[in-house]
Amino acid sequence: MPKIKPKPQPLKGDGERAIPQSSSTDENTDTEAPSSLASLAERRWRSQDIIFAFGPDNSFFVSIAPGQYRWSLRPQIANVLRRQSINRTAALVLTPHGDCIAVYEQDEDGSMPVQNISSDMMIPAAELTAWAEARKQYDRLYDFLRKTNDTNEKRMVSFCVGPKASWFARRGEEVAYHDIPDGLVKKIRERRTEGIHPFQVTLGMHGSYVVVWSDESCSWELHGYEKLVPYLREKDDSVNSVALSPLKCDEWILVQDSGHVLWTLKGNATQLELVAQECRTYMQRAARRTGKTISTIQSGMFGSLKRVMEDYIYWTLIAQQGGLTTSRQIRTLTQIKTSLTFRRHCSPGLASSSPHSLL
Repeated sequence: MPKIKPKPQPLKGDGERAIPQSSSTDENTDTEAPSSLASLAERRWRSQDIIFAFGPDNSFFVSIAPGQYRWSLRPQIANVLRRQSINRTAALVLTPHGDCIAVYEQDEDGSMPVQNISSDMMIPAAELTAWAEARKQYDRLYDFLRKTNDTNEKRMVSFCVGPKASWFARRGEEVAYHDIPDGLVKKIRERRTEGIHPFQVTLGMHGSYVVVWSDESCSWELHGYEKLVPYLREKDDSVNSVALSPLKCDEWILVQDSGHVLWTLKGNATQLELVAQECRTYMQRAARRTGKTISTIQSGMFGSLKRVMEDYIYWTLIAQQGGLTTSRQIRTLTQIKTSLTFRRHCSPGLASSSPHSLL
């Protein structure tokens, strides 16, 4: 792994799960011919996995099913998306500078437009050069995504943005990127010789990344995001998708193949409730599809989740920004930590109650 200068974050995690090796390149675009990439993308498209994007100022976008979205966005971005008659989102990112790039299927004719939505914002003079370079890079990402008219290829698309205008994109079997970590570049080149290709990449702070490969194995290097590492290492549950915040090294969301959704998020109670509602609905759908029950305990501040039972997701409480605010909340959390006696099950076909119901 390349050495990274010491950062404020105390913990680091790196590793591989399932099949090792993986990586990529900068400025270049590579074309590859994966044997399982198309089938994997088609299966994920049919099941409609969670699409989640982190943005500045605690903004976010989440979609779990055709026509079903929740967001907290800048008004300009939100107004444009409302007018688009979006049926299903293929991929969407919110840039650290407040813009949005999206690929989605439209209701009317099933077409797959690519949108590059800018938001007006005041840029300090000292940041103008960096802002101009970032806009240039996001335009390069946008241009790469719209170079095809193939609807199926657009459905397979995957892309992300990271700090300092870094980005990674996959369009069909072709990949492009800018300023991604050297370790990721190396891994993509190595895995390519094995016929394995990056299916999904997410970029985080301080050179952090997670990559899911076309053989459904997973590799990562994390500086911060420490609560995510144990779940990436789990051998009995594969990573479906994962998103790292490019702005905060303690925010992430993970979807596992079993249907579990785990996260650490910061925001106000209303924002966290919106995300919780969508994730709960997704997990109920996964339970109906698999016939299993999922149970999880939420044991930390700002929505940190820790799984305590084998098979399904169980909600307890969402801590508000700034900490637990009432004696009852604190007492509830203490009881959860000591005895894990608060157990609520989301069984197939049954609706679960609000995460706030224990408070």
